Amino acid sequence: SWPATCLAGRTGFVVQSNGDVSVCENLSPLGNLRTDGYDPVKIIRKRGHSQFQGIKDHACDCAHYVYAKDMLEHNFPRALASYLTKKPTRKN
Repeated sequence: SWPATCLAGRTGFVVQSNGDVSVCENLSPLGNLRTDGYDPVKIIRKRGHSQFQGIKDHACDCAHYVYAKDMLEHNFPRALASYLTKKPTRKN
């Protein structure tokens, strides 16, 4: 699991070509721009609570580049410390 919480939905979100809005490409859509008023932030705030809780609880630790990059930028010292303490050692 990642050493810090993913920032999906907090630093960005996804809008599919059909208008579906989600906090991450790997999670189910929360709504649709066309049917829900063309306000993605409102859609996420209204319907995203369970997805945010899952992210907070590390229910979905992935290596999605965009959010992994954001997570590392915002939590680099903790991520580095975690990596260094858990890094496997090589046998020669």
